[in-house]
Amino acid sequence: MKGVSQTRTHYEAGWTDSWSHRRCLHKHRSLEAAAKCAAQYGAVGYVFAVEGGVGRELRATEENVVRAIRFGKEPRKASAEKQKPESPIVFAPDRVSV
Repeated sequence: MKGVSQTRTHYEAGWTDSWSHRRCLHKHRSLEAAAKCAAQYGAVGYVFAVEGGVGRELRATEENVVRAIRFGKEPRKASAEKQKPESPIVFAPDRVSV
């Protein structure tokens, strides 16, 4: 179609090395391929999406796919009934007035 550009998404592996962000520069068409590429960098490896030449964080659905590949199973969602309520942070001054 004339005047309409389609944005193609590809995925890349990223990692940190000596406080510097690195990327594989491969244009992985699938999350699985990018996750396998990132796995070679161990715990510091991650996957991000690239749309129109600009990197972006994975969407929740994409992140769930990567987690399933990396850890071998789909992450479970905690039900609202089983979640513990967060305890409030209470400010406790280190000096007591007398």
